[in-house]
Amino acid sequence: MARLKSALAQDLEQADALPFNAYISPELYEAEQRHIFYTDWVFVCAAQQLQQPGDYCALRLAGEPIAVLRGQDGQLRALSNVCRHRGTPLLDNGFGNISNRIVCPYHGWTYNDQGVLIGLPHSGDIEVNRQSHCLPKFSLDTWHGLVFVCLHEPDVSLEQKLAAENGMESYHLFKVHPESLEPYTPTKSAFYVAGCASWTVTAGRFQAALSNLTGLISDSNALNHYLLISIPPGFIGVLTYQSLDWITVLPEPSNRCQVHQGGITDASGLNYRDSTSQAALAFLEEDRVICERAQQGMTARFNRGGKLVELEQVLVDFRRYLLARHFNVTTSQLTVGANSRLFAA
Repeated sequence: MARLKSALAQDLEQADALPFNAYISPELYEAEQRHIFYTDWVFVCAAQQLQQPGDYCALRLAGEPIAVLRGQDGQLRALSNVCRHRGTPLLDNGFGNISNRIVCPYHGWTYNDQGVLIGLPHSGDIEVNRQSHCLPKFSLDTWHGLVFVCLHEPDVSLEQKLAAENGMESYHLFKVHPESLEPYTPTKSAFYVAGCASWTVTAGRFQAALSNLTGLISDSNALNHYLLISIPPGFIGVLTYQSLDWITVLPEPSNRCQVHQGGITDASGLNYRDSTSQAALAFLEEDRVICERAQQGMTARFNRGGKLVELEQVLVDFRRYLLARHFNVTTSQLTVGANSRLFAA
């Protein structure tokens, strides 16, 4: 951890890649669960995916089964997805809809859409305090239609806060995505805008080929650019003038992670859409292959990482976040001003 702390504190001019063991250490994985995913705001889904009363998204967040549910009153809530009786998962992982009841598939204990225990069949003469058997609730907030959950009482509000290394930087596009992304968002046009421990924004210019495909032809340079927004620990979004697409990365044990993608477009009133086009699937598969290949190299004992380059400033910002969460080092003032190249010709 001492070596990690020293590496995380380096500025770009001094920064090398992190020690390889940081990517495979079970101890560090547990530390990240405690210091980051148990205590910080984590992106879950888009509010537009839960439009109707009874719509829910069930998942495991840092191993904790949770369900984000829109109640009959229209409010979004984050509830534990485990029955208070004997710990059976209540809702299947993924998206679905219930009426206004959550029923345990094991013994039929029943909760309303606010997590209150309202029924327990065949309980006999045993008195069960229903109030003390409600489903635990977690902190939930939204940011521009995106839903974030914090498993513990958050240190700061989501408004104040505002796997990630691969998705954050554009340095790899020319090599890993030579056909799916590089012709349209070339590496040479990517640049750093601004950032700190809590967020980073980079940008790039669309090539004419993409403009012709998506209707981004305009006299305004701003409309021909994209912004890459990174919000630790796992949200990475690509913003254009007509859409916001994202991936979110959630860790799993044994050097695995979950990656979910989605998007919002203004073509039909800022409605949610799945990012499951062939183009999206192509570059996500390319990222999976290279990330798994890189992970294999992290077991090397007689080698170490080298210098980071200018396009990897975003990784330094992310390290500031890790430094703050793991070691309680204040880094909120370490903000880089806007890059003058933003929307340059």
